[in-house]
Formats: sequence, C-alpha cells, structure tokens
Amino acid sequence: GNFSYTPVSLQRYFSWLHNPEAEPFIGPVSETSVELVEEMLRENEGDESIKHWCIYQELHPLKKNPVGDFSLKTLDSKSEFIEHDSDFLEFPVSEELTILVGQGYAGKGLGKKATKLALDYTFKNGTNAICLGVYTPNPARFLYEKCGFVTLATLSHKTNVKQRKEELIMRLTPKEWDIVRDKL
Repeated sequence: GNFSYTPVSLQRYFSWLHNPEAEPFIGPVSETSVELVEEMLRENEGDESIKHWCIYQELHPLKKNPVGDFSLKTLDSKSEFIEHDSDFLEFPVSEELTILVGQGYAGKGLGKKATKLALDYTFKNGTNAICLGVYTPNPARFLYEKCGFVTLATLSHKTNVKQRKEELIMRLTPKEWDIVRDKL
C-alpha cells in the first residue's frame, strides 16, 4: 500500500474512532481500542488493494496534522457488497470508498472536497462503480445522495438489547457522477 502510520497518526485515528459523539455515524466506539486501530492500520499499510489519503485543513499542510482520511479499496467477487448488489458483476472494476473527518472538522466542507476528489480520481482511472456503506444518522449520506449514489439495500444492525441501527449500502457509476458532478 501507499500508506504508513506514525504513533501520532495512530493516536489521532483512535481519538476519531473512539469518540462517543461519532458513534451514531460510525458504529459502536466501545469496541475500538488502540490495539485494534493499530492492527487495522498495519493491515492497510500492506494491502496493495487500498489507496489511502489524509485530509488536511490547510492548502499546503506540513503533513503532520491530518484532520481526516479517505481510502479506496479495490473490490473483488468476495466483497460483502456482492450480496446486496445484483448487478455487481456488471462492474468488473469496483472500489469501496470510506471517508472519516475528525471531530471538530465536520461540517466545514472537507468531506465534500475529499468525496469529489476521490470520485474524480477513481472514475478517471477506469473504475466502473464505487460502493460504500453509511449509517442513516450520518449527515454524509445526504452528500452521497447529492453525488448520485443510489441505495441498493438497507441493513439493520443490532446495537444493544433495545436499539437497532440502519446502514445504507450505496453505489455510484461514472454515468450517475457525470450527471451531478458540476452541480456540487
């Protein structure tokens, strides 16, 4: 992969993923530990199917204080998305998009810029479809809908004894992106 982490980025990731305020958007934060985050980063570091970028608030950052990240992972026929997308095999080059903007930086347009950059990059490089999963309370779902993502399935996850959380499985093709790209 093209990503390497430092102890600073490990702590920053952990703080983003372990923030109780983020739980409605990303899932149970109580299940997150520094060790799990480090394991995820190590796996991503060696995975050639993942392209990873950091998000900075400044135009010319010193590359030491990211405020978020986004990644694209090349999907194969073993992808979890195949069970929710009856047309998955029609898109031989598919990517999964994940975006995380750290607390204190959400709502400033950084996720929108990262999304547009990721979509432009991916489709210019021959991808046929981009897939993602987003929890319904996450305001990013409205951005994804404006970008042309269509909902393929709604999954219900049990969060505790009395609560459930819905996750939307979404897909975007270059054709759908071309229709809305210049309107964002």
